[in-house]
Amino acid sequence: MLKNSGYIYTEDERRMIDAMKETETPESKEFQEKYAEQIMSLYMKHLDVLRSTLQEKRGNVLMSEIEKLLTEKGVSLTKDEKDLIKVCIDRENSDSEIKNRQTREKYQKEYLQFMAKNNTAIGTYFMQEQKKARNETLSKKFGIQPGLAMDVMNAQDVCQGSISELTPITDEELQKFRQQTSIPFIADYVEICNNKTKAEIDANKKLKIAVVNEVPKVESDKLFDAIVAKYKGKVIYVDFWATWCAPCRSGIEQIKPLKEEMAGENVAFVYISGPSSPKATYDNMIPAIRGEHYRLSASEWDVVCKKFNVTGIPHYVLVGKDGTIINPQLGHLTNEALKALLMKYLN
Repeated sequence: MLKNSGYIYTEDERRMIDAMKETETPESKEFQEKYAEQIMSLYMKHLDVLRSTLQEKRGNVLMSEIEKLLTEKGVSLTKDEKDLIKVCIDRENSDSEIKNRQTREKYQKEYLQFMAKNNTAIGTYFMQEQKKARNETLSKKFGIQPGLAMDVMNAQDVCQGSISELTPITDEELQKFRQQTSIPFIADYVEICNNKTKAEIDANKKLKIAVVNEVPKVESDKLFDAIVAKYKGKVIYVDFWATWCAPCRSGIEQIKPLKEEMAGENVAFVYISGPSSPKATYDNMIPAIRGEHYRLSASEWDVVCKKFNVTGIPHYVLVGKDGTIINPQLGHLTNEALKALLMKYLN
């Protein structure tokens, strides 16, 4: 996909890609085609138990770990689920899969950096493929042909990114959408939403309430201390978040009036995000978020998250005026409760 767009790979990227391709064996593909839907159904059924682990490891969880988690939580499994888990564990323990897993682990850091670097292009590609597959399914299984229904769903896809994630489409993309849309007023509506988002982004950039910081150049295990050192003498409220995380954005919106109310106090609101937040979306979103912002690399994010056992976001940490960690897992609080807590440590 990137090659067709004219992207030029570095030697390290090419070596990493070739190695990762070797793990995509016919056996692996066959297994995925046969069991992927069943595995996803298992995950979704027991998501309350598995969510934190799946988020922490970005979905790269062995079925043996899944089985252990479910057993520890006393989850009752059906015979089909037990059979599925056994099949997956047997595959995980095969020599070929162990070798493939070692290769993936070896190049994991480079892979994450590559994905972060090309996040927008890759995300756009997969969204297009997903939309294409959905429309084909609607046509073959339900007889729904291009028209009002498909136009509405395609418009929802575009508006999701434009409105919720503050990532407007380009004029060229809008023109292409018009050409592919059979109902003109739907394309008109998408253009209105897109222009509204552009206006919101321009207005946000004039607020000047966000401080975008360079990530300190220190060893990874000292990174968090280096970040909070800048705010010594203040109580520090740290928010681990991502642009795509609706609960994160909701939490940020909730404390907006509290931050305005406490603007004169010795309190620092620090926002830490990682490469899963697309750079363009991140740059558009943070100008409206009052506070101190840091966007970490994949390796930096992993180290800092492990320090606080971040298993899901949003995740909040409270740091005292002397840099001491007061609460590594603060949890969600109402504005009143959070203000009382901040004032407690201020005084």
